[in-house]
Amino acid sequence: GSQAFSSSSGDVVVRSITESVSQSNTLVVAGSFAQVGNTPCRAVCSYNTQTKACTALGNGVQGEAATVAYAGVSFFVD
Repeated sequence: GSQAFSSSSGDVVVRSITESVSQSNTLVVAGSFAQVGNTPCRAVCSYNTQTKACTALGNGVQGEAATVAYAGVSFFVD
């Protein structure tokens, strides 16, 4: 099933949903949130469209992530 996004402030904003260029069936979600379901992920996470599971990307981002850009197989969060 789907997992709910949550935030310590109560306000959840998704600013960007980007298809991963290096991993099939994966979306990178960026915005203003603290966790998805029981998974802590600050402002950015990956979402597997087959398993419907979110995974934290490193330690996340302090504050809000607005966009995701790719350079080859690496991505950058703004």
